[in-house]
Amino acid sequence: MKHRPLLPSLLLATLLAASVGLASAQSARVTVATGLNAPMGLHVSADGALYLVEAGYGGDEVLRMIPPGAGEAQDLPFGPTSRLLRLDPSGGGDATEVAVFPSVHMGMDVSGASRVVTHDGAYFVTSGAWLETDGESPPEWVAEVVRVDGASGALATVSDTWALERDENPDGHILESHPFGLTVGPDGMLYVADAGANVLLRIDPSSGATEIVAVFADGVPGFVPNAQRGGATENDPVPTAVVFAPNGDLLVSFLPGFPPLPGTGQVVRVADDGTYQTVADGSVMLTDLTVGPDGAVYAIRMADFGEQGPQPMTGAIVRMEDGGFVEVVGELSFPTAVAFDASGAAYVTLNGVGAPGSGEVVRFDGVATN
Repeated sequence: MKHRPLLPSLLLATLLAASVGLASAQSARVTVATGLNAPMGLHVSADGALYLVEAGYGGDEVLRMIPPGAGEAQDLPFGPTSRLLRLDPSGGGDATEVAVFPSVHMGMDVSGASRVVTHDGAYFVTSGAWLETDGESPPEWVAEVVRVDGASGALATVSDTWALERDENPDGHILESHPFGLTVGPDGMLYVADAGANVLLRIDPSSGATEIVAVFADGVPGFVPNAQRGGATENDPVPTAVVFAPNGDLLVSFLPGFPPLPGTGQVVRVADDGTYQTVADGSVMLTDLTVGPDGAVYAIRMADFGEQGPQPMTGAIVRMEDGGFVEVVGELSFPTAVAFDASGAAYVTLNGVGAPGSGEVVRFDGVATN
């Protein structure tokens, strides 16, 4: 089963019911921003500026698509409500809108922009998801890696990931592209984890030349037979984040697909030849990876998964350690992303899935200090 856009509607229904009114129990929490709509990605630039990507809530137009769990196409709310914002890290100022992106509201689901990085005076954003049942071609800026001009906020396509998936289908399963995880490598290239296509891409930010670094074709253990994988009891890996560790290792996190078997979320190391091996496992629902100023690799666990689905207030910032994960900040309400500033303070998105306006960005000081 593939993953669109980040979480299927059944899972989102559970999250929505559980997330309203919840807040982290961490006493050291500082609120940076509230009233957000599906906050998905955070980035602290070299100059200390804090950037946020919201997936949005659809819009006043309509887009005919088959939403997750539905058998027929429907007219879904569509519009430019996904946003790239610059935030005041102290929480004392208003958010500044840098650019807008398309957003599709699919009942309990929403698809919009996912991650942002700054590079060479511009912003680069992963935007949208597209499935073969939605039609031959997505709208502009959907299932693409997009460049945002640093001065004007104008958008330009860097890489059409849907076209690559449609033409090559590297993992051999259903055609779907959801460019999600994003980082800048030491070679100056963009590295993108496509959560729909199950691939890791390397993209030249100047020319847009795109190559496949790794294909995550092997499934991970699941609960039920998966028709999209020949009836095997396995899920798609669903790569969600990519980062370079201080030692040069290229790391990718797996969510994995729904419903996730507890313990199957993992981080893999990708070799130069595209092969990969697990370097940390034992968690589930991993949605982000980053390196702290202390040199450690941190991840986001969005929630534990139990018999009743995702468990409220079980999200956490975890640190990779000894082949597993150590919780460093817990009791978070469905976080999706984390970023650190130079002091070791961690910025986290809360309620990345949930009711419109329920999203937050919060800060925890002293998480990643030497």
